[in-house]
Amino acid sequence: EEEELLKYLKENPAVSRGIDDDDDDDDDDELVGCTWEQALYNSLAILGVLSSLLAMSIEDSFAVSCVCVICMIVGPAAAIKETKLSNLEALKDMTKEMKGEAKKLESANKKLAKKNKKLKKGVERLKKLKESFDVITDQQGQSTEMLEKQLEEFKKIQEKIEV
Repeated sequence: EEEELLKYLKENPAVSRGIDDDDDDDDDDELVGCTWEQALYNSLAILGVLSSLLAMSIEDSFAVSCVCVICMIVGPAAAIKETKLSNLEALKDMTKEMKGEAKKLESANKKLAKKNKKLKKGVERLKKLKESFDVITDQQGQSTEMLEKQLEEFKKIQEKIEV
């Protein structure tokens, strides 16, 4: 289960931040731990902050400064929210997969419970058969003893007749 979870986390970049990849694929084209949407939002946030700083340095007015400060706050906040949303989507996917696994385990558990009941019934039948065999063995032992006694008596009677 742990291996499957790690594999899932590695496959979903929104969740995989901080997990070391053992595969040395050297994919320089992709940003590690970011989807293209996250990269876009992060780039736009950086661009917004830089353009706000540039506007503030060029135009020294109160209105421009207020708008620039708002842009410097809103841009990164939007990027952070998008990251959280993509993490949430990945967690929802993982939850669905885990529910599916739970259903599989539940059905397997039910099958095992049925097999366990069948085995218990089989054990009970075997116990009854053992008891029956014990009774038969005891009876055969007694019958054998009786036959031996009768045979000895017959031999004695035969010896008396011969004498």
